[in-house]
Amino acid sequence: MNIVEHFVKHDKNRVAYISDDKKITYEMLFSTFKNYYNFLKSKNINNDDHVMVVLEDSHHFPALVLACFAVGVKFYVPSPTFTVSNLQAMLDKTKTRHVFCNTKNEKVSKLQKVFIHEIEDIDLVPDVDLDMHQFDKDETAMYLNTTGSTGDPKLIPHTMVSIMNYAKYFSRALGIQKPTTLYCIPKICFGHGFGISLLVNLYTGSGAIIYSDSPTPQKIEKVFNLYQPRYLFMVPVIANMLVKKKRKIDFSMLEMAVCSSDFLPDVLQKKFFELYGKTLLNMIGQSECFSYYTIAKDTDYAHGSIGKPLPEVQVKILNGSKVCEPGEIGDLHVRTPYNAVEYFGEDIKTKDTFNDGWVKTRDRASLGANGSLFYKGRIDNLMKVKSLFVHPLEIESAFLAMDGIDDVLIETFNDENGIPNLQAKVVVSKKLDTMEIKQAVGGSLDSHKIPKKIIFVDNILRTWNGKKIRQIKGEK
Repeated sequence: MNIVEHFVKHDKNRVAYISDDKKITYEMLFSTFKNYYNFLKSKNINNDDHVMVVLEDSHHFPALVLACFAVGVKFYVPSPTFTVSNLQAMLDKTKTRHVFCNTKNEKVSKLQKVFIHEIEDIDLVPDVDLDMHQFDKDETAMYLNTTGSTGDPKLIPHTMVSIMNYAKYFSRALGIQKPTTLYCIPKICFGHGFGISLLVNLYTGSGAIIYSDSPTPQKIEKVFNLYQPRYLFMVPVIANMLVKKKRKIDFSMLEMAVCSSDFLPDVLQKKFFELYGKTLLNMIGQSECFSYYTIAKDTDYAHGSIGKPLPEVQVKILNGSKVCEPGEIGDLHVRTPYNAVEYFGEDIKTKDTFNDGWVKTRDRASLGANGSLFYKGRIDNLMKVKSLFVHPLEIESAFLAMDGIDDVLIETFNDENGIPNLQAKVVVSKKLDTMEIKQAVGGSLDSHKIPKKIIFVDNILRTWNGKKIRQIKGEK
């Protein structure tokens, strides 16, 4: 089996990508794919090899990915924020010999014991017959990677079965019955960007809008004026940027607007609706499950939820070994037709996360009466203060409900005796003092959840996919 066999059947005259405002038809995409296929064959890169792909978003990215699938070479796409040592560790672990990148990539130039191929320097290669690799059902086709926010980044092998199931089931869940236009703001190098802009887009014969540089409110407005996409995917930091800038963007043509990767605060969701008249649906996924495993629809959306499990997805919420009742908070476990089954070369972490087809997500959640899931934060982010466990999500929601607070990060610090206490870093849009803030949040928080220190900052540091970088000191 090989998903490329499905991709090459689409109407060659349809637009596959609008790449930096240049329209790339399926015929043009296939031509670029075929040249990369020829190049891989000419370098004897085959299904025994690993390839690292470090590219900016353009039609060359999916073309190279399709070539890797067609040859059967295993590839992975590291985060742009990974350090040189992160990248080198991945190369050494997988015994990768080839890296594809854009010209003058400084990080890649520092890597050792690899052949570096800059795509701008790859000329036309003599054509060879297309001999599509047929993957076995348990054979690794590619790797996704974790963010590294809770340790070193881990590689997650996915089979062709996993990839094809994700493309099929999530396209169906989105309701895409015919080719459409997709705008996924997160880059293809991220799991949800790869899943939407590459897999769902090419599986449905649609067209995806991609840019090599960073998104701005002006660029997003331009996209909607010129191309009128029907599906929009973003992360909370982008939604917050649009709300703060108050750009007059017409979202009326959208069939779905999705926010994912990190928790979408109620106050931000409300402000987005008031400004644009469109419900920003909160959905969740993770690399171990390829990407999304919930789907939210306007018709039955429960406010504050992350949607319902996809029809093919099973979920269970546990407290220890006990299954939680509706409304009870516990640890979320997920089983999908596109789950991974291990971390590459990480036996101990594999046993802690994967079990009989189930993935321990390390998310806290509860189940609503109508089957919707409600996100309650990460297990990894639990903090112990005054011998009591607290979760920063609840506290941050209380802060964000206050007028004048644009962003907040709750973390812990150790006092002079080594005892952990809560502190809040806040970004404000008007003058506020610490006592005023403490009194406001005190109306909805227990006393031990009110931060001892409040620090005013210009911005909150985040990972590449919008997750807050949090410091948690252990109890001494």
